Amino acid sequence: MIPKSNHRSFPVIALLVAASAGAQGETKPVPQDAKATPTTQATDPTALADSLRKGIHKMAHVRAGSFRTTEQQDSAMTRMVARQVGGLGGGNPFGGGDREVRGVWSDGYLKATVGDGGDEILAFRGRMVARNDNVGWKLRRDRTVTGRPLPFVLDPERFFECLAALPAAALRVRDHSTSTYKGKEVQILSVTLEDEDAQEFALSGALPPVSAGFGGGVILGAVGGGAVGAQQLPDLVVDMALYVEPATGYIHKVKTCAYQKSNGMGNVQVQIAGAGLGGDNDN
Repeated sequence: MIPKSNHRSFPVIALLVAASAGAQGETKPVPQDAKATPTTQATDPTALADSLRKGIHKMAHVRAGSFRTTEQQDSAMTRMVARQVGGLGGGNPFGGGDREVRGVWSDGYLKATVGDGGDEILAFRGRMVARNDNVGWKLRRDRTVTGRPLPFVLDPERFFECLAALPAAALRVRDHSTSTYKGKEVQILSVTLEDEDAQEFALSGALPPVSAGFGGGVILGAVGGGAVGAQQLPDLVVDMALYVEPATGYIHKVKTCAYQKSNGMGNVQVQIAGAGLGGDNDN
């Protein structure tokens, strides 16, 4: 049971969208909000950056709260495979629906409900237990109590601590607008992480990994008997919109979109339902 603490009633809601980029000409959507309206007057970039930095540091020191995340994966590779097998009535063999997680955190404890099947997890200092409506608490690691892989479970403390650790230049506000969230006036501040900053933030576990798209595929290895070389980190860009309440400095909502282009498909075949498909450097 999570101990009682100074639990804030506001939820930090993160919409986590991970896209595996296909052709270079593919358009990237930018995290936006339907209620957002552009600011009518220019805002000092220094003031915007200061507001964002203060909000991130404030959230990094919030030790209790609640959250809800929705994760989507959109892989160019799985779209190609879906087109290949869709005519056979197979649909997309990799799925791709939204995955929702609701949870609370308090002084290092994290408890979350996964989906609508009754699965729950409780984690503390690297150890995790899981249960559902039919099975009691059992020791698990990255699995539900019945053994299914867990979707990404946000750790709000880690998320904001990793954001706070980024260099100031990485958090340059590229766009801003004003909106309301649950009756509160908020500024929507947009930033883009690139290159090493994006890689470090993603590898820290603050974001869900971008799916390579082979959940139901069979990797046959290098074509023509060649050896599989050392893994190279793919190009990664992370767009982020943070909803900052100027009156309090709290960040109430975060939207992230991670775009990844894999460079490792040029010498690999994938076999789906017995059909061999050639690799493509851009997918």
